[in-house]
Amino acid sequence: MLAVLSGLSGHGSFSGGVAAMLAVYGLGLLAAGWGLWRLSIFSRGPVVAAALLHVAVIAGYYLAGPYLWVAIALSLVPIGTVVAAVWPSTTRALQARRAQARSHLETGPAAGSGDER
Repeated sequence: MLAVLSGLSGHGSFSGGVAAMLAVYGLGLLAAGWGLWRLSIFSRGPVVAAALLHVAVIAGYYLAGPYLWVAIALSLVPIGTVVAAVWPSTTRALQARRAQARSHLETGPAAGSGDER
């Protein structure tokens, strides 16, 4: 959304560059979120890093002014994302998925699983 608005603002090539970066950043967040949803342990790092970056940006914008309540309200989602990503049950699920993938590589597909060719 912000990428489209930035691109349409009419400030020449600068707006196009900002729009492209916002679009790439958004696609990266979608890819990391999708990977984490699929229990890819490698997606947790980008998701946590992006959430912490969002908290830092929110703090930079709103803590300096009279809008502390806005900073607190906007920070709830990224802080909740970090907590959920490092929650013990999330870690167990990611490690179980990784162990399952590792054992599948070592032993091959299970008999009758439909993976044989």
